[in-house]
Amino acid sequence: MKEDLPTEQKWFTVGSILDNDRMDCEYYNPTYFEVIDELRRLNSFQELKLVQLERLLDPLSRKNITGGATPLGAVYLTDGIPFIRIQNVKENGIDLSDVVFIGSVIHNGELLRSQLRAQDVLLTITGSYGISAVVPESLLPANINQHVVKMTFDKNEVNPQYLSLYLNSNLGRGQMERAVTGSTRFALDYPSVKSLQVLLPKKAKQDDIVSEVYAVYREASNIKKRISELERCFDAIFLDRLDLSLPNEPRLKTFLTSIDGQDRLEVKWYYPYFERAIKQICTFESKTLNNYRHTLKYGASIDADYVSDIPFLRIENLRRNYIDISDLQYIPSAVYKNQVASLYLQRGDILIERSGTYVGLSSFVQEGMEDCVYGSYIIRLKLEDEALLPQYVSAYLNSILGRIQFDQLKTGALQFNINMQQIRAIEIIEPDIDVQEDIAASIFALIDKISRLRKQYQMKISEAENRFVELLIN
Repeated sequence: MKEDLPTEQKWFTVGSILDNDRMDCEYYNPTYFEVIDELRRLNSFQELKLVQLERLLDPLSRKNITGGATPLGAVYLTDGIPFIRIQNVKENGIDLSDVVFIGSVIHNGELLRSQLRAQDVLLTITGSYGISAVVPESLLPANINQHVVKMTFDKNEVNPQYLSLYLNSNLGRGQMERAVTGSTRFALDYPSVKSLQVLLPKKAKQDDIVSEVYAVYREASNIKKRISELERCFDAIFLDRLDLSLPNEPRLKTFLTSIDGQDRLEVKWYYPYFERAIKQICTFESKTLNNYRHTLKYGASIDADYVSDIPFLRIENLRRNYIDISDLQYIPSAVYKNQVASLYLQRGDILIERSGTYVGLSSFVQEGMEDCVYGSYIIRLKLEDEALLPQYVSAYLNSILGRIQFDQLKTGALQFNINMQQIRAIEIIEPDIDVQEDIAASIFALIDKISRLRKQYQMKISEAENRFVELLIN
């Protein structure tokens, strides 16, 4: 399962350090100097000029580069002003599938300086840094948090879409990889962003490049829409096959306030919608997971790398009902052999995200994963009861029937968590085995179709990125 990966080497020279205030060896990685050399080579073309990003900012805009903030104590709304976070900024545009909202009071008050305008260029600067997108008119009004910076450019000099494409290309991203600082959480600071070198063709050529590349991005967006349409079918499969209907969640959330005799103090625990929906699930004579034979086990807290020998799954590898190994890390068996002896996977295991953004997300373990172990933010569920099919349970936990319960049960504020006791309290509807098989087969057939579309989508994204560089230098 593990591919032969070259050992990454770090290079620096004493002379370079003496001439610079950067002491981290990654800054002197020869790979980044190759990007610099390529920029200098392309700068010799008569049609291109190399300029600092700061020189392209709009001089008439008082706040031509600024970041946002997360207001202290702010509660995200289900409607209102879109609040753009790093997960919403994609190479081919703003993704609103997981967007949250803030109220107009915060938008026009505390976050006045970071209000977005049409054609602003966004850039993520922490976490998943170095991803850029342009703000469309249709998004407004909108705002950003502190992990995203907005930039307003002189449109007589540069096409904002071109600048965004450039930042997302290897020419722009290679510079940001070198400029980034930090050890546990990487970040770009404003001086580094302003000093980025931009290859700038004439305005007419910028417009032509944007037109051709965005045509490919539109093809990718159409594929993404098809994926979203298919993903919405997951819940419908469960509700239709079980002949179950759930109440619609109200746009205006209201909560009960009495907590007498209760040990849960979170407001969401008393959300009437959760109570009504779970009551509806229980009318099907559901039973908690605790009523079935099973085992739950936490993963190991271990530092992983890309060059060892035991495949190590993190929450980044978990997807709804399947496991993504495109960014797989490893741990050394010589060091951790005894520590992970009981963590090897078997087909039919279910991995559940217990901490992070998507608490409760469950991944079904297929054949071929027997040499993998898993990390501490994951709980493994192993079903030992013939009354339940593991494929069905994995799909059930990921459906609206499971998500509602995880949303109520999880604890935390800045980072949500769930424990074994709470997982055992999940109510599971148990239809006949043939119905479970039918539901599972339909779900996993849909997953296969979506997987093929995702590959097509990634190919289109790569095609757009390659097309940009081709058009720039030709």
